[in-house]
Amino acid sequence: MLLLAGLTDSISPAGALVVANLNYVYDAAGANWDRLQAGAAGAMLVDGPIVDDAAFTAGTSRVFPTGWFADDTAPDSVDENDIGAPRMTLTRVANFVATDPTTITQRQAVVAAGATVNELTAQYATTLAALYAMGSADLERLVTAAAGVTDTVGTGIPPAALLGMFDDTAPASTTENQFGALRMSAARILYAGGSVAHDGVDDASNPLKIGSRAIRADAPPTAVAAADRVQSWMTLQGMQVVTAPAVSVDVNTGFSADVDAAVAATAGLRLMGYACRESAGTAAAATFIIVHGATGAGGTAVVPIELGPDESRSDWFGPNGIDVASGLSIDWIAGTIDCDLYWTIQL
Repeated sequence: MLLLAGLTDSISPAGALVVANLNYVYDAAGANWDRLQAGAAGAMLVDGPIVDDAAFTAGTSRVFPTGWFADDTAPDSVDENDIGAPRMTLTRVANFVATDPTTITQRQAVVAAGATVNELTAQYATTLAALYAMGSADLERLVTAAAGVTDTVGTGIPPAALLGMFDDTAPASTTENQFGALRMSAARILYAGGSVAHDGVDDASNPLKIGSRAIRADAPPTAVAAADRVQSWMTLQGMQVVTAPAVSVDVNTGFSADVDAAVAATAGLRLMGYACRESAGTAAAATFIIVHGATGAGGTAVVPIELGPDESRSDWFGPNGIDVASGLSIDWIAGTIDCDLYWTIQL
């Protein structure tokens, strides 16, 4: 400590001597003594422990706690390359503004003081739309539920995100890159649909894995009505239950002329087989043709058959049979014949 003659304190009584402290500290390496620096106003200069753009090591590198500036009334701007204190609210919450990552320009408009939650979220939705090139109106509607949309029980609180919407009367569509609310039923069950409509061209998208209901062989499911929606059924071992449609028989006994429309035209009509025999009182040869069509004479020949006296014959065309959707008839040629036609409907 040195008493420096000639130095006077401007606040103390005139002419009083002052004591000057020359503060020394170890340098960063801890090997040498060095003086502390002071600025032009006499304040001690303090450098950060790491230079700009240098590597930071967690748990080793040192940091300074920072203070922020409450400046809501008339915020002061800085100039290019100036140092500035970051702003906070009067409740010590940091102020942040979304900026464009390329041009570094502000992308969020300033909202009025005292703005409602809905106004604030609407502004953020607009900011997101600008940053990600999405339709701002649709994104804002998704985030804020738009003005006038309230909870159905009457609380008046707009939801933060409109997850589902009951929209059965005139469902609206969205366009490319727009958000939209998912459709649900009045019972709040979300609708789900495939990516391709019925009879549409497959888009090679991933299929959905589906399950079925297991049944016992002695407890068949209850029949449904035509056009009803149904579920698939499995055995108790997980194998899909597939049953062939019932086979019917059209009996034609002792005919000796054409049999027109033995089975009427029906979509999905299939000839599954036949059984026939020559049945004249006096045995003789017989010839006829099973045809596809409404009349024996005008139909398309399917199975030509020639029988000797007292001869019988049968055949089966399973499992899928022969398509005869225009009907089954018999074109008689000679003799007396019994013939049973086995048919089914396959859709």
